Amino acid sequence: MLKTEPENCMVLEDSFNGIRAAYNGGFHPVMVPDQDEPTQEIRQLLTAECRSLRDVIRLFEEGILEFEQESRPKSNEEDGC
Repeated sequence: MLKTEPENCMVLEDSFNGIRAAYNGGFHPVMVPDQDEPTQEIRQLLTAECRSLRDVIRLFEEGILEFEQESRPKSNEEDGC
């Protein structure tokens, strides 16, 4: 175990269900699309969208992601809708 809270972790995903699961688990979902571009619903759940894994590296190198200070919007699933 990493002994790190989900809100301090990033999950890389290329599937819509993976993004939903990461978001609902309290993680920061980052999408690297494979074949399907994210829908508006999925974009609302993303912390970031990267075109490639190299872009993910840039997120760290440039300090773009700061998990402890970031707030997440609520999804409809969390509201019970």
